[in-house]
Amino acid sequence: MGSSAASPNHPNPWPHDRDHTFVVLAAEFLRDAVIDLKRVWEARGRVSRAVCEVVDDGGPKIAFR
Repeated sequence: MGSSAASPNHPNPWPHDRDHTFVVLAAEFLRDAVIDLKRVWEARGRVSRAVCEVVDDGGPKIAFR
């Protein structure tokens, strides 16, 4: 069986160096993901506004042949 990271008989509120490194890496990954998500939503917002402007101006001019 595996071992538990925390023992109820010997609490250790301070993270180990390995734990600290993992938390830092996870935080950096999540920060980058959130920043990228923000950029995606900003780009989608620009596209959505452009589409709304076209529709508000009477829609696209389509010619069928």
